[in-house]
Amino acid sequence: MTEQRKVLLQHVFERHQHFDVDELIEQLPKRGEAGHVSRPTVYRTLNEFVEAGLLRRFELDGRSVYEHDYGYPAHDHFYCDKSGKLIEFHNRELVELIEKIAQQYDFQIASHRLIIYGASKEGREASRRTKRLPTVSAGNQSPKLSTSSLPNASSISDSPGRREGCFANMSIRIFAI
Repeated sequence: MTEQRKVLLQHVFERHQHFDVDELIEQLPKRGEAGHVSRPTVYRTLNEFVEAGLLRRFELDGRSVYEHDYGYPAHDHFYCDKSGKLIEFHNRELVELIEKIAQQYDFQIASHRLIIYGASKEGREASRRTKRLPTVSAGNQSPKLSTSSLPNASSISDSPGRREGCFANMSIRIFAI
């Protein structure tokens, strides 16, 4: 194994996080520094890791995202399409439901991937703040913000949602990607 591939292997597997190629390259030593890994080597090596079953690749917003596969427990994801946050979770009841449905169809599951798209609390709040940004009209006028466009503070609730039913016992990990 080349020195570049050893550096890449160590970097990818010393931490558990989802990443894309650009994020990975940004974290690696730069050209001229010890341990630098070229972009073509990164792409080739990541493909080899996927083929070997060490990494899993999936698409989010038109880009390839990688995560550990070998020896890592099965899990599913929530993806906030407003903030880009990927929330990893495992739910025993969901796995049992998928297995029950597979039995009904006499289907043998090799693996599955579930990514639920939506908006996290942070993504929704950021979206509301963005929508309230003032706009500048033609000319050199200052932007104006109407207080009527702001929500009534008493209408905002921080109370968590109910946690009942088959999704009450999820274990969740949050990753920024």
